[in-house]
Amino acid sequence: MLSAGLLTACGGEDSATLVKEAKTKLAAGEFKAAMIQLKNAIEQDEKNAEARFELGQLYLTQLDLASAEKEFRRARDGGIPASTVNPLIARTLLMQQDYQRVLDELPVPDDASPNAATLLALRASAELGLRRPDDARKTLQHAQQIAPDSAQVHLTLAQLALADKNLAQATLEINQALRLDPGFQDALILKGNLLRASGKPDEATAAYREVIRLNPQNSDTRLALAGMAINQNRLADARKEVDAALKVTPNSL
Repeated sequence: MLSAGLLTACGGEDSATLVKEAKTKLAAGEFKAAMIQLKNAIEQDEKNAEARFELGQLYLTQLDLASAEKEFRRARDGGIPASTVNPLIARTLLMQQDYQRVLDELPVPDDASPNAATLLALRASAELGLRRPDDARKTLQHAQQIAPDSAQVHLTLAQLALADKNLAQATLEINQALRLDPGFQDALILKGNLLRASGKPDEATAAYREVIRLNPQNSDTRLALAGMAINQNRLADARKEVDAALKVTPNSL
């Protein structure tokens, strides 16, 4: 935990200024410093919804899912639109395998925006998690009508194809998601997982490495790389990845 003295060592800067400084530090990859500034901003003004939203996103990149969910909900309560926040809450719940809560707490959007299509696709992922593929198929049809070129929709279509045991179709959908959004980390992770399971470690490593390039805070992906290194008897490389993961999330093992 950060000490009270550290949290208030900002020289009296106002909350909005602290958020601006945090964004600058995030852009420079200074994640710990950004988190301190965001917590300072909230200490200065606990109703600063932007600070809570940014802090939620930072927690999400570090896979601190419970903290991310809490901050996203507070950001929504503070005025960040539900259409912006609800897909992020859905992601935190899905990653915690809390599928029913996605369906119970994040209602079907009543508009036809890209965010609505994203939330529908995430609801379909929850339905797949609950072993309801027919419901997921219907939900995805609705999402495709709204946003046929949504990367999230295509990723969830890949998940549906895997549920149908159609690996070829899943691969096509993942590739389409990455054509639409080359930096889509969830798609890269699924691609890496499938390549790893298919006995293609070099290609899997390339996908995982791209995730780490985009988000050095992703400890789960570092542990996946460590596991592959152990399988290939590259113990020094494995230790390097484990150490990097523990630096971000000390309780990740």
